Amino acid sequence: MIALQIALARVFELSVSAAAVAAIVLLFRRFFRKWVSPAWLLWLWLIVLVKLVVPVSLSGLTGIENWSDRFAYQQRYSVGWLMDTAAGYWERLPWQVLRHSEEASPLAGYERGLETQWDGFTLDEETMATRRKGNAINGVQLAAVTIWLTGSLVGAVAGWRAAWRTRRLIYRALPCRDSAALDILEQCKAEAGISAPVQLLLGGTVFPFFYGLFKPRIMLPHDYGKLYNGAELRLILLHELQHWRMKDNLLQLAASLLRIPHWFNPLVHLAVERLRDDLELRCDKRVTCRLNTADKVAYGQLLLKQGELNLRLPGARRMGAVTPWLESRSTLTERIRALAASLCETKAARRSRLAAGILAFFIGLGVLPGGSDLSRQIASASPEPSMYAIWLDESVNPRSMGAINEISTLIAGLDGTDSRIELLLNQPLQRNVPEHWFASAKMLLMDEDVPVMVDTRPIREEIRRREIGRGRILIFLHFPYYNGRSVGISVAKQSLSDLSTLQQLEQITLY
Repeated sequence: MIALQIALARVFELSVSAAAVAAIVLLFRRFFRKWVSPAWLLWLWLIVLVKLVVPVSLSGLTGIENWSDRFAYQQRYSVGWLMDTAAGYWERLPWQVLRHSEEASPLAGYERGLETQWDGFTLDEETMATRRKGNAINGVQLAAVTIWLTGSLVGAVAGWRAAWRTRRLIYRALPCRDSAALDILEQCKAEAGISAPVQLLLGGTVFPFFYGLFKPRIMLPHDYGKLYNGAELRLILLHELQHWRMKDNLLQLAASLLRIPHWFNPLVHLAVERLRDDLELRCDKRVTCRLNTADKVAYGQLLLKQGELNLRLPGARRMGAVTPWLESRSTLTERIRALAASLCETKAARRSRLAAGILAFFIGLGVLPGGSDLSRQIASASPEPSMYAIWLDESVNPRSMGAINEISTLIAGLDGTDSRIELLLNQPLQRNVPEHWFASAKMLLMDEDVPVMVDTRPIREEIRRREIGRGRILIFLHFPYYNGRSVGISVAKQSLSDLSTLQQLEQITLY
């Protein structure tokens, strides 16, 4: 479960960074789409996709993530505040109240060389409150992981069903035997500069679409001969071949897969939809830039005609994940407007387009490497797995909040105030001890309660050097699995031992 908690924390932080970039791109697209080329917009959308999967922490020109991180993690109503508030409600749930009486558990350890359970260390009220809050936060995190996994599973199943319907439609299709249509396809391939074999299929669809990542296929309606004339079929094939040439299906697949774990972020969904729109606009532009004015007009009329034909499609048969023809919000209006603008484009409009493209480039240059100061500070302060040994006087209750705060102060490298507690050892986990790393991975992936063996020799040497003859030794390992902007996730194993045990045993077990 630790691995799932880390995965959710990482996905959430990546989603916040991507949302900040997506908001800028959406605003830019909203106000400058008339002047900027779809290719430049796709460059910006690609940056959003990179942000969804790659944790970037370099210095950027804009520092947009400093702004987003401040509101997401450092303000009153930030993630930490929401977590504490949710933990407060979780702590008052009926099954949590029943557990409060069970929290004063014994402390595992050793006495006279034998494993034992140290009793008599009662938890004071502050310690119990802190433990209850920690349990509540952990419960909230587990609930969030459950909700996230459920949403991801639902999204994955919905995507699989859409892809399955499309594959079924492809497998039931028949190869086109019309020599005239095949000749037009070969002419369009030569015109588009494509040498790979492209299969032309006929199936139960009312719209043409392209399918395939490695084996390109173009699907046409069975009655395409009645729906389109030769000139219209040429324009359709040119458009679909551009999708293959630019590998648009691969980009759409990547965007759809990335949207699944980020299903809770509405800006990610909106960004993926707009990316699909801009893929269509780019294909339109690449096709029409080679056409004369009359063919451009015919292309626009074809878009209008296809919009009317799409109305014949029943809602139950929509496959949304395959082609933008079937989006609930039609993109035909935007495509026709872009085509109309290209018909009457002036020199001033071309200069505006160039200026908007340059602006898009600098926006992308600024937001691509823009990591936050908070993420860099956390990364530089992330500790390695470490082992600690603390000497405790017999009068010290290791379960009390005073002792816990004193131990935390000493581990942080500060001077303590209680002479009954002393830090003996603070050393990184030895990387040449593979069982520690195996145990760390096992705790991460399988079982948080797995015990860990530690060598007592460095502790004994420190005891002899300081000439300690009484008291107890608290030993624990700290595995800081994840130190993020929204949450820190770690596991600690500990054991309380008397001095005689450390002189008898070469290794002891930490629980």
